[in-house]
Amino acid sequence: MALATLSDRHPARQAENLGALSIGLDMLFAEEDRASIHSIKKEVSRDFGVELDFREVPYGLRDNDQRLARHFQEVRCIRLPIPL
Repeated sequence: MALATLSDRHPARQAENLGALSIGLDMLFAEEDRASIHSIKKEVSRDFGVELDFREVPYGLRDNDQRLARHFQEVRCIRLPIPL
């Protein structure tokens, strides 16, 4: 969740405005973000048989992994996926 929240502030754009020519990130996401609303909903349903309703939460805020991916699509960057 923290990465998606930080990415909303567009640190890559801020760094670019300060003259950065490149930023390197080395990240491995071994599993989905369990703090995302969609993950919490799925786990509560599985573990307790209770269906939670998050209709009030905008769709774009329900999945932190997707938010981070959208951010990387919005900024100029080269993504080099390396399959393990």
